[in-house]
Amino acid sequence: MTFTPYNEAHSITEMIVYIQYKSNFSANTVQNLTLLQDDLKEELPVYTEIHKKEFEIKLNASEQTNEATQKDALTGVELKKLNQDRKLEWVLKTTENTIEIHCLDYSRWKSVLDTILGIYSKVLVRLDTDYLEISRIGFMAVDKYKSEIEKSKITLTDLIDNNTNWIFPNAFNSTNGLWHSNVGMFKKTKEHEFLNQLDANAELLNSTDNLVININHNAICEVDIKNRGGLESIISMLHKNNKEVLKDILSTEMAERINL
Repeated sequence: MTFTPYNEAHSITEMIVYIQYKSNFSANTVQNLTLLQDDLKEELPVYTEIHKKEFEIKLNASEQTNEATQKDALTGVELKKLNQDRKLEWVLKTTENTIEIHCLDYSRWKSVLDTILGIYSKVLVRLDTDYLEISRIGFMAVDKYKSEIEKSKITLTDLIDNNTNWIFPNAFNSTNGLWHSNVGMFKKTKEHEFLNQLDANAELLNSTDNLVININHNAICEVDIKNRGGLESIISMLHKNNKEVLKDILSTEMAERINL
């Protein structure tokens, strides 16, 4: 086989769960989120605040002059955990109406899910849940596969099933081994409808003649729930869907190697 998973045992380099609300967080809620610095000091000890510049221009019609004022507005927070090599392992980021939890040290799904739910439960304490409702839940997985032989000797079908609907057919006929594919499909289950977005490409590894195949799969599920009710089951459903999509993309040999 000409390709190996980026992390040997598995191919996941990053997994992201994001929870988007129907309305923006109030100024009071954003301020409350700064308390996560203490709430999550063990799990995510590196803390920074996210600010944006706001400008206000007042026109004085009588004097035909403009008066501009600038203020620095707090819009969110970012908390991180780094390993001994100073590489990221976990990230929590809040924006105007979204909570993002990034895992860059994937091990086993149950452990990762427990950590995600544990972090979110502490965020939930700081949210004004009286007016906030979740509008969508997203799940993204970034998978990488590398080759240690030059691209002219690579057979793409060692990694990707040439009958898959997720990669455009010309990828298998690329004259220089490089390609980019972007596909979106809706999927409906008994309880939910969601959008699968797949962005995949082949690129050279660190200016060498060796290829890296990147597969970024994003699934977005429209929901209508409050707080944490039903959250775990939806995240688990999206994770299962990710495995099904990946199994539809990969060759039988690679799918078996990473236990799909």
